[in-house]
Amino acid sequence: MELPLIVVCRPTIGTINHTLLTVSYARQHGLDVKGIIINESAENCDTIVKDTNTDEIKRLTGLPILGTIPFDKRLDTQKYNYNKEAVIKIFSDNIDKDIII
Repeated sequence: MELPLIVVCRPTIGTINHTLLTVSYARQHGLDVKGIIINESAENCDTIVKDTNTDEIKRLTGLPILGTIPFDKRLDTQKYNYNKEAVIKIFSDNIDKDIII
């Protein structure tokens, strides 16, 4: 499809390794990695770990952080009713669309 890739990672311990491996593999296979989105999939995210990981991922990959999706139980489609408008708002409020386009 020749579309650019956006890597989504979690802001927890271990994510630097996973993210670097993903970006490296994608680049080795000729994929254009546009940037990284941090997904706070847990309710109580450790701010120090998140900030440190985010800074290190940006520094080590040379890629922009396109945004951080904050934890929001409306995104858990298995436990709550899916609300398309809420999901679109959460993403549009937290992702730098100018970098993606």
